[in-house]
Amino acid sequence: MIISTGDLSLAFNPTVEMVAEGLKFNWDVQHNIPQENSDRVMLLAYAPNSKEMSFNNSGAQRIKGCDILKVIP
Repeated sequence: MIISTGDLSLAFNPTVEMVAEGLKFNWDVQHNIPQENSDRVMLLAYAPNSKEMSFNNSGAQRIKGCDILKVIP
């Protein structure tokens, strides 16, 4: 599934884990990327069985290295 296109760099070593607040997304910060300081992440989670999704299209700055997506149970 493609949710966005463009010429920004992809996240490096992305991971996701369930935490009490929702889904915690983590990625490695690469300080040699010029836009790293101002980019914001887009987070999306989709549950195919229930066909429900949660998203945030203006999340944390990339330089932060993590963000939490609140999911609706």
